[in-house]
Amino acid sequence: MFAGRFARHKGIGDLLKAWSSIDLPDAWLVLVGSNETLDPEGLIEGLPGVIVRGWTEDLLSYYRAVDAFVLPSHIEGMSNVVLEAMACGLPVIATRIGAASELISDGNNGLLINVHSSHDLARALKRLLGDEALRGQLGREARRTIVASYAIEAVIAKIETEYRRIWANN
Repeated sequence: MFAGRFARHKGIGDLLKAWSSIDLPDAWLVLVGSNETLDPEGLIEGLPGVIVRGWTEDLLSYYRAVDAFVLPSHIEGMSNVVLEAMACGLPVIATRIGAASELISDGNNGLLINVHSSHDLARALKRLLGDEALRGQLGREARRTIVASYAIEAVIAKIETEYRRIWANN
């Protein structure tokens, strides 16, 4: 699954190229998003093995229905959809950019790939979708990562610690 704007810089072209190069006859790529962007990817509907859905605020239903999440962005900061997918226990494939490089430990709680590499992405998709045990392990670790570092309690504790540090230094 991918969720976001269908913009070129989100790596949709890389994802579609990777998807078309792998042979997983029982798998479907679900794209949830919108072409309402300054730099749309172009035609993505009607491709074999690809389901396209419009943007929704109810991504939870999709997270519960899929086996993995992918964000092959060329440019990205801290992606909410990656945080959400990991919180839902999904293994994530993401490019080595922005916060994904800090959030995901390659092979531990997700898989990292090189930017603009449909070859790396195809290899990661085949590896992940062909190994149920790996999906389970990465998904469990992804959830643990989010709960430990990004749950509201953890974030508040970090903020309070920082305020105390600042206060002590004044």
